[in-house]
Amino acid sequence: MEEREREQERLTVFEDREGRDAGARRGFPMGVGSSSTVNVAMATREGARSPGNISSAVKLKHVIPNAITLANISCGFLGILAAAAGQFQRAVMFLFVGALFDLADGRVARLLGATSNFGKELDSLSDMVSFGVAPAVLVYLAVLERLGLPGLILAMIFPLAGAVRLARYNIDTKELSHVTFEGLPIPIAASYVWSFVMVRDALPVWLIGAGVLLAAALMVSTLKIPKFRRGGLPVPLMFVGVAAFTAFLAHPTALTWHLWNGFNVVLLGLNYALLSRQGLLPGRGGASVRANRAT
Repeated sequence: MEEREREQERLTVFEDREGRDAGARRGFPMGVGSSSTVNVAMATREGARSPGNISSAVKLKHVIPNAITLANISCGFLGILAAAAGQFQRAVMFLFVGALFDLADGRVARLLGATSNFGKELDSLSDMVSFGVAPAVLVYLAVLERLGLPGLILAMIFPLAGAVRLARYNIDTKELSHVTFEGLPIPIAASYVWSFVMVRDALPVWLIGAGVLLAAALMVSTLKIPKFRRGGLPVPLMFVGVAAFTAFLAHPTALTWHLWNGFNVVLLGLNYALLSRQGLLPGRGGASVRANRAT
């Protein structure tokens, strides 16, 4: 019995010595190298870098921009409810806040390195709600309902054109798509519809209907709209445009509307000048530049 106890003591001493040696080899201070301590320390280190923790960090990084996109959809829904209640100015404000969220989600995703196909699809769906369906419901209830069936058709054409615009954008892989939009982006088209609602008492109904139809047609056109990214017009110009539209919403008059729209026309001209200089427009100059790049 005593021999067994002495043998057990020798094994314990041996394991403890082996633990200290292992701890020393791994950089642990002497005295904290027992096998149990080493195992706990190693488990702690491995747990900090485990796939589960890394996956959680990645998921959190993607949650932030997607939450901003969902906030855009929420604003679209609230805008529809406000329009249904006859609160048209409030509806415009909800949709404008949604546009600010739409402006932010993509930039936040790129800043965090969290761009994904899921985020892109979610963004398209949110655009369809907030800038396709919601503006159409708003302008119909506020103005076009007075035209009867023609007004209903005009309002319905707008989200249909928006859906085509978004689908075309999602599959566009041309070189030109990196520096400019082809066709009026749906948030800009929606902002024109909001502006018509804001000044509806100063315009005839048929003119507002024509404006909605024009905005829908421009979405599916080949008009080159600034993209405000690398290779395009400077980003600060976009914020000037947002400020001009904000000024119009604060004081919806003919002057503020023409200032905002005039600035948009200037941006359009600058974009065409930039694309022409880069050789990205159809024609002899653009063809020669593309040929030089290819060689």
